[in-house]
Amino acid sequence: MRKYPIPYAVQGNEDYTPEFWNDFREDVDIRIHVIEEFRELVLGDGYLGGLIKEARDTLQGVLDPAVQTIQKIQEKGFLVARSTTSVTLAEGAELGWIISEGDSRDLFTPSTFTILANTSEPTNYAVLRTISYDRDSGTYFAEVVTFNGSPGPHGGWEIGALAGPTLAMLDYLAQVKGARDAVLTATGPIADYVAAIEADRQEIATLAGQINQNRIDAEEAAQAAQTFDPANYYTKTAADLLLDKKADADATATALASKADAAATTAALTDRDTKAEAAQRVSDAIDAIVFPKSSGVITAVASGAIGNGDVVVLNPDGTVSVVTLTPEGLGPTETFSSENLSWLAGAKINDNTIVLCYRDEGNAGRGRAVIGSISGNQIIFSPPITFLNTGVNFLSVAAIGDNRFVVCYRDEAVSNYGSAMVGQISGASISFGSSAIFRGGGAAIGRNDVAYLGNNRIVVGWVLTNSPYSGECNIGTVSGTEISFPSFKTIRSGQTSNPSVAVIDQDRFVFATRADNSNGLGHVAFCTIAGNTISVVSGLNFDTNSCSYIDVAFVSPDKILIAYVDTSTSPWTGKLFLGKINGSSISSISQIAFDQTNIYSIMLTHDDESDSFIIAYRDGTAGGYTFFVSAAVSGDAVNVSGKIAVASFSTQNSMVTATTRGRLYFHYRNNVSGFGETAFYQMETTDAGNWLGISDADYDDADPADILVAGSVSQAQSGLTIGSVYYIADDGSLTTDSASGRKIGFAISPTDLLITETNP
Repeated sequence: MRKYPIPYAVQGNEDYTPEFWNDFREDVDIRIHVIEEFRELVLGDGYLGGLIKEARDTLQGVLDPAVQTIQKIQEKGFLVARSTTSVTLAEGAELGWIISEGDSRDLFTPSTFTILANTSEPTNYAVLRTISYDRDSGTYFAEVVTFNGSPGPHGGWEIGALAGPTLAMLDYLAQVKGARDAVLTATGPIADYVAAIEADRQEIATLAGQINQNRIDAEEAAQAAQTFDPANYYTKTAADLLLDKKADADATATALASKADAAATTAALTDRDTKAEAAQRVSDAIDAIVFPKSSGVITAVASGAIGNGDVVVLNPDGTVSVVTLTPEGLGPTETFSSENLSWLAGAKINDNTIVLCYRDEGNAGRGRAVIGSISGNQIIFSPPITFLNTGVNFLSVAAIGDNRFVVCYRDEAVSNYGSAMVGQISGASISFGSSAIFRGGGAAIGRNDVAYLGNNRIVVGWVLTNSPYSGECNIGTVSGTEISFPSFKTIRSGQTSNPSVAVIDQDRFVFATRADNSNGLGHVAFCTIAGNTISVVSGLNFDTNSCSYIDVAFVSPDKILIAYVDTSTSPWTGKLFLGKINGSSISSISQIAFDQTNIYSIMLTHDDESDSFIIAYRDGTAGGYTFFVSAAVSGDAVNVSGKIAVASFSTQNSMVTATTRGRLYFHYRNNVSGFGETAFYQMETTDAGNWLGISDADYDDADPADILVAGSVSQAQSGLTIGSVYYIADDGSLTTDSASGRKIGFAISPTDLLITETNP
């Protein structure tokens, strides 16, 4: 394109006169003037200015967010993210984390290898190999290359990038540690030699001390030798002669005893009168022997009459009394409530106190509680105390220490939610704290069971009566008379019933249920607790038949016992399952049937005194009467004994609380009257285990009594066999039967017992 117009092209024949140049300049001036008029529009605030401003604003809109992002990266680090996902670490495991929303998710850019650290316990960490990261969802997948500390499960993590040579550095560190361990192994014998040298040094010091003591003894002996008088001591020859004479005397006594027996026998064969005379002479000879009481005598105040020669026991108040054998049998029945009740539950608070809670059907289903105070063979109940005026249902109770308890129930006034309340006992009164919900959220709970974990914590397990009908648990923390709960844990999904919990220790428990959606089989789950978080570690189907009325109990740190009814049989059969805890799993040891008479309504209670379990239940073939059997666990076997009737009429909600001194208290609803009653049952007991010695005379109540103990001879016995060892029987009599293990002495005559033993 030409840079100038054609009219101004230089021509070869042009005459460049002044007129030509004047016209040219005028033409150029006109063109420039027009351009100057548009100059302000183009270069000022007009088109070009607007264009520049728009370009500036556009650049600012791009640069400002970028600058802010750079600042966030400088402040927070573009290689660090946080996650609350709970995972269990395992080498080679491919795991996923959800990165927390916000800058942590938006800016996180994982490197090939990352470090995973637990925020609550930094010693729990792992090295990860990145698999993928989805920034939109925040999902980070990685493989666990290695980890340190507890595998978890843990929640609360920080994830950061690692430099490329990190794994090589870790491998080098492992090599250094291996070399260090090799050095320690190699130097181990040196430490042993040093220890041996130190032991030798101490032995030499001990020998030096003995030598020094021998020197002192020698000096004292030399000093004593200066005043030694041989006339005061027997010579060795004389001493040996005396020993020989003693041996001869013993042999003579034995020979004389044999001749006396032969003479008595001869006399018996020849002449009755001669035998009587001989017997009298023998009796006179024995009576002439006086056995010393020695220092083996204790004086104490008699509690009740004591006869001469009676074995006595030491009572808790320091008095003494004769041995008492309490026979087995049913005692008196007491009414603890004249209200029409249901859903009875209770617990032993201490050796002299029990608490019972129930639903009062005649008063809108309100929650009531009574205290049972035990004195001797009598139990005295307080008037009923209301703990909730609105309807309660499905009650369970557990003791918390010596004067508190927790009652769990379905609160009909609060959407049938699961609730709990703590009561504190003072004399015949109870003060209750606030009601706390352990399961809400639109769920209605059914049967539940509660147990004390220790350290002011309880575990409660329940089933839902609406969808999803699952079995669940929660941990309650008690402070005074208040209780609080975190989020619950689903233990068994699917329709579940018959829940029962048993505590292994403060961090472990088992939860037994009936799996309604699996033909009603019996299932037990093994659970652990970390803080207030419950984890289901393992589970076992303890019976694949249809089960019901399930109750589980702790036997020992490695055993549990489950009582239940096998409803697949006809008639229904009562069974016991003994399970073994192996680390974090449960296995079967044995299973036995204890009653096949159509039983139901089982309750399992441990009797501390006999270290056995009392199984209370109703017998369907005997009018629904309440019976019980005793089950003792010995090694891997369960031995069941007895079947004793507690009530000869129809009962309901039967339960039992065991106390010391062999007393069992059975509590139930009398279906005839609807009232709550308690039947006292006494197991056979003896206090012979507290024996002290033998009385030296007849004493009345409150008399000071001399009691012969080890080193003394009781001369008030009869019919003893000379030379025989005697033991104390359960009724306090003397016997040669060693079954009781209570050895006391041996007979030196038909009437004399040398007491050789002391009761520890």
